[in-house]
Amino acid sequence: MKIKNQYEYQFPAYALCALFNGDFDGLDDEDIENFERFMEQNKNIDVWDDKEPDSEPYFCKYPEFGLACNVVDLVGIEFEKEES
Repeated sequence: MKIKNQYEYQFPAYALCALFNGDFDGLDDEDIENFERFMEQNKNIDVWDDKEPDSEPYFCKYPEFGLACNVVDLVGIEFEKEES
């Protein structure tokens, strides 16, 4: 597969379990709504990956969604779709 696009995100650390495991425990209704809106806006992403796998979360005033919080740098990869 060929990579079509790569996008970088400052993703809220508190929502990583929702992204990678579908685990929404500990998230309130507003967090879940923000997460789902983010995912809908980025439904073209095929693979999510850590930009720097062993890096620690850091504080960010403007994460991808929600209020200021600790974030991790993620890469969203979109592959070219084969025409059938």
